[in-house]
Amino acid sequence: MDGLMEFGPKHELTRNVADQLRPEECEWFPRAVQALVREDVPFLMAGGFGLYHYTGFWRGTKDIDVLVLPQDREAAIQVIQAVGYRDMYDEEPYDREWIFRGIRNGVIFDIIWQLANKEDDIDRGWFARSVPASFLGAPVQVVSPADLCWMKLFVFQRKRCDWPDIINIIRGTQGNLDWARLLKQVGPHWRLLVALVEIYDWLCPTDRPFIPASFRDALEDLRRRNADRDRACRHDLFDTRPWLTAPGAGHTESVVSSQ
Repeated sequence: MDGLMEFGPKHELTRNVADQLRPEECEWFPRAVQALVREDVPFLMAGGFGLYHYTGFWRGTKDIDVLVLPQDREAAIQVIQAVGYRDMYDEEPYDREWIFRGIRNGVIFDIIWQLANKEDDIDRGWFARSVPASFLGAPVQVVSPADLCWMKLFVFQRKRCDWPDIINIIRGTQGNLDWARLLKQVGPHWRLLVALVEIYDWLCPTDRPFIPASFRDALEDLRRRNADRDRACRHDLFDTRPWLTAPGAGHTESVVSSQ
């Protein structure tokens, strides 16, 4: 899975992915992808390659993310294990309910069938909305820009945030994504989109038209109707690990009044 976007030698505007990969990545990423194609296991490219496809930026990463239908996960896992990947759980435990992480020579290949916070499963609609591309010579399908934004919306953690990725997807596509679909997917979590739009407008005021007026109006209507009845704290949707302090847990007696 991808981490925070960082600009540097390995994060460049490029149209040649092979130039950005380590030799072992050039060897082992295609082995897994080509095996999935050969064994006719449907999958979508996401993660760093999806970001590259829609933004032109390649982020240095040790892994590749592919999406599969939940019913195809065991077949996909068997395919990449057959070409030499092993489960990295023993050396780095992870939540096996939504992802399988294969590793070979430090190269990580992630198979995903559900969002990390279990808010959505990969279904056939994701495949219907995907677009064709080529990954190191192999024909692939890339997750749609709206679905990629949906995947990244909840990656807002203490040590990691994918919102810069979403902003770059909007700019890279000039807003050419299915906004109605994104709003439907987000559902009761629409306030995240409100926050995202506010940040985008502050950051890129001249590019406000990339986010259509109809989408803005829909969010404003939700805000006007206060269509958010759930008052429970949602910290687990961002990260199930402890990260949000309790109200009043700090040393409030040290706060000095400005009056």
